[in-house]
Amino acid sequence: MEQVYQNIPKEKFEFADKQDLLHEKSLATKPRSYFADAFSRFCKNKGSIVGACVILILILYAIFGTIFSPYSVSHRDTYFRYALPRNEMFVNTDFWDGCEEKSHDRSIFEYYYYMGKETGHYAVKNEEYKIAGDMYVYRLDSYHSTGCVYLKMSEE
Repeated sequence: MEQVYQNIPKEKFEFADKQDLLHEKSLATKPRSYFADAFSRFCKNKGSIVGACVILILILYAIFGTIFSPYSVSHRDTYFRYALPRNEMFVNTDFWDGCEEKSHDRSIFEYYYYMGKETGHYAVKNEEYKIAGDMYVYRLDSYHSTGCVYLKMSEE
């Protein structure tokens, strides 16, 4: 809303001094460089600080991760190249358990099934399967189906 002033006495008015209008007054603060001003504004913004911290962590990880890694950049683990993602939290589910559903005939199924019986490392997940006609439907563990040999080192 616009405020309208009425009946203002003449004594309240006075002429401005021309010297006050024409001469610059000294700055009350010390002059700052462009980067100092930009940095102070950057530090006041919490989102920019968090973003800078995340970027700094990623850069440090990229630099020091390669130094402390036991593998070289050219290292390739060809033994597990076709293995599916596996996380121990999801072993009892059908998600990220390292298994995929397969449908094979009896001879291929028995190869994987009895490999687990003999070694104790079951390629057929939980030894569960369904017979659909002459095909066996089961979940095949991609980490145990490669036919690996597990050795235990003794103190001898």
